[in-house]
Amino acid sequence: MLTIQDFVTQNTGKPNIGDTPQNVGQCVGLIEVWTDNLGLPHTWGNAIDLLNDADPNSFTIVYNKIGDATQFPPDGAVVVLGKPYGLLADGTYAGHTGISVGSDGNTLRLFEQNDPEGGTPKMKEYTYDACVGWMIPKGTIPTTPSTDPLQVCLAQHDELVTKCDQQSTTIDNLNQIIKDKDTQISGLNTKVASQEGQIKDLQTSLDSKTPIAEQLPQCQKELEQANTDITGLHNQINSLNKTISGLSGTSYKTVKTRILVNEFIKRALQKVGLA
Repeated sequence: MLTIQDFVTQNTGKPNIGDTPQNVGQCVGLIEVWTDNLGLPHTWGNAIDLLNDADPNSFTIVYNKIGDATQFPPDGAVVVLGKPYGLLADGTYAGHTGISVGSDGNTLRLFEQNDPEGGTPKMKEYTYDACVGWMIPKGTIPTTPSTDPLQVCLAQHDELVTKCDQQSTTIDNLNQIIKDKDTQISGLNTKVASQEGQIKDLQTSLDSKTPIAEQLPQCQKELEQANTDITGLHNQINSLNKTISGLSGTSYKTVKTRILVNEFIKRALQKVGLA
């Protein structure tokens, strides 16, 4: 007969614990294997049915009193949780169950499986909010670790297997992280290559524009000179316009003078490209 500590050590992380085809991997499967270990009769049904279906000659049934911190299940007791655990298609609840290990008036500490669904046996903490009650095995629950060499050897073997499985899982997780990082690095390398290509294109574009930039000062000077020439011509035009305005009469000389003036203005405008 295993102590609760040996039972926890031997079964932690093992998948599909159970004693019937129907309860293998289910929460009730783990507690049934525990009560089998104690030599007690099988209790049938879902977790929510255990308190009603348990043999009263083999178990003491205790119902939870919400808010009573002086009441808590002893080590080895089978604890039953109700709603919201185990929602069924018809809207009822199958509940959840586990074995109390170190519970107190504020926290339930259960050795359980299948929470979340498919989870292997492990220690997990719960509040008393969903607790319906617990069933305490009658008789003595062994608390002293077994000294049977075979049991000790099996416990050590199971512990090593569990640790190996955990290490294997850790290695797999690390390999996946490395793979993800490699993918990220590959993506970053692609972005770097793209940025380098853009920089090269910009440099080429800048190089092609350098000769134009070198011509800008000379163009600026020519533009300033042209503006100066235009200003001078405008001044001459204004002076001629004043002269024309001062002429009076319609004599032949006056007309001829105006024609000559207009001809002068036209040539002046042609010289600067405005006519």
